[in-house]
Amino acid sequence: VRWSVAMKKRKHPEFKQDYSTLAVFTYYSNVAACFVPSTERQLSTHTIVTCLFGKRAHTESAMFSCSVTPEGVFFLLDRTAVEALDLEPYIGRHVESANDLWRCLYIHESSETRNGSEVFGTLAALTAQLAAAQVPVLNMTSLERNFMLVRAHHADAALKQLQETLEGRAHADSSAMGLACDLNKNILTAASPRLELLPESVAMGSFPSDKIPQCAHALISILLYSGSAFCHLFELGGEVSLIMDESSLAALSSTHLSSANVLLSAIGDSIARNWRVLSIGCPAGSETVGILSAICLPLASLPIMNVSTLERNFLLIKAAQLEQAIELLAPHFEVARPVPAYAASSRHEQQSSCV
Repeated sequence: VRWSVAMKKRKHPEFKQDYSTLAVFTYYSNVAACFVPSTERQLSTHTIVTCLFGKRAHTESAMFSCSVTPEGVFFLLDRTAVEALDLEPYIGRHVESANDLWRCLYIHESSETRNGSEVFGTLAALTAQLAAAQVPVLNMTSLERNFMLVRAHHADAALKQLQETLEGRAHADSSAMGLACDLNKNILTAASPRLELLPESVAMGSFPSDKIPQCAHALISILLYSGSAFCHLFELGGEVSLIMDESSLAALSSTHLSSANVLLSAIGDSIARNWRVLSIGCPAGSETVGILSAICLPLASLPIMNVSTLERNFLLIKAAQLEQAIELLAPHFEVARPVPAYAASSRHEQQSSCV
């Protein structure tokens, strides 16, 4: 299990969005963040099963998150989750200092007519302000919610910066905006971010946490056995947000239709399909100051979401706007597209014939 550190810098334009319906709050306690590599599958399986289906209470204040990739699983664990895991033999041995603890800042949308992803430029504006203040940040967003995660010792400064941004006061701070612009020039060269379009489209939705038991089979199948390039679950405030490959959901429907139907029934009308995922990595890790805002700023005119791990950011874009997003990113980044299956097969056949 590895814990990350990082540092660096980034850019920012003017934002004229209306953030009057947004407010920022801090989660009541620190959370632990850790990455469990795929070589320790037994530990990641134990963590997921214990936190979702064990004796831990799924209260309004309970927080648990897992982001699953072929490389491993990134976890966010609140105090109840750590206690349920039996701290000493599992996650606890990897917590070396207070610097390994994070504070979750919740960006609340009070509007009844739009959701968080429809407040265009929010991620760009907020992450740029934090970058200008030299605050490293991870981010977790869903259709309804937006969470900024900062190291515990940065929490007070980050909360103040975000509050000022949403209240409009930070927009007038030209020196902060100028600093963010200067920082962005550095990050594109120093951080060397790599953007890769994942091959599958994803679906997402949310459901009450009290429906977790009846969705157990579907959740275990998707999180532990789908083999997808990316899936994500986030629980907080009595609600579960789930992001999954469309192909994983289709496969579950094909092999265990009743299980898929239970999950889809729980998600109901909140389901959103046909989103694409850009995987963003850089050598210093996704906690690098300014890396997230460097990506979000060119896309400030589009509805986007993001899920951070210690190693990567997974940026979610509507499939219908994918080409527009890539065009906006093109002056700053090169986006690697997945190799079509037929092309990979053809190349393999050519190599075999040469042998």
